[in-house]
Amino acid sequence: MKKEQRKQFIRKRKESFDMEKCLAVSEKILVLDEYKNAKNILCYASYNCEVDTFYLMNKIIADGKNLYLPRCVTETKEMDVCIVKDLTELKTGTYGIKEPVGEGVSAQLLDLIIVPMVAFDRRKTRLGYGGGYYDRFLPKTDAVKVGIAFSVQESDSLVKEMTDIPMDIIITEKEVIRGKTLTESSHN
Repeated sequence: MKKEQRKQFIRKRKESFDMEKCLAVSEKILVLDEYKNAKNILCYASYNCEVDTFYLMNKIIADGKNLYLPRCVTETKEMDVCIVKDLTELKTGTYGIKEPVGEGVSAQLLDLIIVPMVAFDRRKTRLGYGGGYYDRFLPKTDAVKVGIAFSVQESDSLVKEMTDIPMDIIITEKEVIRGKTLTESSHN
């Protein structure tokens, strides 16, 4: 069932990809108190019609914050994170995704994590790609978890498994979702 959901939502995401929507998501992140108060931020290098994060990553660096990116370690099915000072340092890594080079750092160092999603629901359940990298990584940190997606990636209800880590906040181009209710809308 999850496999079919993934296909459906990846198709919807691809059909609705738009840079203006990506920028709207980034702008919503940049005004969050959680962003303003964070010093160490883990983002992801967008790939395959995900919400584009390259504007956001450059802004994190320009704002004097520490940008970290994930790196998949396929042998252990774990994810580690490395600091990135310049986006030109990235290399194409696992699954064709741009990854950092260098020494990994502790997940405990992070204040805020921007998480990619294939789909989400109002309970802040996240559907990922199925590799479990984030599900294994997120319990290692107390950082605020912000899932980002396009509004068309919302599901009425996703199957939640024991290993699924809920997001603290979900942001789309239209809204910021906290708790079980909408606290901000597109006109904020």
